[in-house]
Amino acid sequence: MIIGVPSEVKNNEFRVGLTPDSVKVLTKAQHKLLVQTNAGSSIGFTDELYIKSGATILNSAKEIYESSELIIKVKEPVEDEFQYLRKGLTLFTYLHLAGDLPHAKKLLETGVTGIAYETVTADDGSLPLLAPMSAIAGQLSMVVGFYHLLKPNKGRGTLIGNIDPRIVTVIGAGVAGTEAIAKAVANHANVKVIDLSQN
Repeated sequence: MIIGVPSEVKNNEFRVGLTPDSVKVLTKAQHKLLVQTNAGSSIGFTDELYIKSGATILNSAKEIYESSELIIKVKEPVEDEFQYLRKGLTLFTYLHLAGDLPHAKKLLETGVTGIAYETVTADDGSLPLLAPMSAIAGQLSMVVGFYHLLKPNKGRGTLIGNIDPRIVTVIGAGVAGTEAIAKAVANHANVKVIDLSQN
C-alpha cells in the first residue's frame, strides 16, 4: 500500500501522522511511505530521519494526496485540504465529526473513505486511539485552571497551593476526567466528581 503523511496545516498543530520509527515498521511490512518535506520538523523529526527509515520525501501536499492510497494525519482536514480528497483514497485521522455536520457532509461529497481515530474500538470496548489524547487533555485541564487563577486573566491572583479549601469539580469520570481527578488530588484538592455512570 502507498501511505502518505502530509504536513499538518491546522493552526497550532505541530504533531505528525507517523514518526520515523513507525515509517520503519511500515516499510519493513512492504508498504511504500511518502512524507511531505518538513512534516515532522517542528517536533524534531527531520526529512533525513524519515529517509533513513525508508520514506520518500515529496515537496507538496498535492503530491502526497495524489500519489497515496492511504493518508495518515493527526487532525481533521481543513478547507484547503478538501480539494485533495477523492474516491479511492482512505483518510485515517481524528475527524471530530460529531459536532460538525457541515464538515461531515463535505467529507461525504468527496467520496473519501474516512476512518476516525476517535471511533476505533478495541474488543473490550475501549477507545485505544482516543484514550492517550483524553489523558493529556485531563492533565492539562489543571494547568488551564491554574492559568485562569492568574490576575491578568481576571483570576484571584493566587496559586492553587494558597487556596484553602481547594475544591475542584470534575464533570465526567472517563479517561480525561480520571486524569483531571488525579492531578487535583496531587494538589491536595477536595475533588467532587459528576458523572453519568453508576459504576
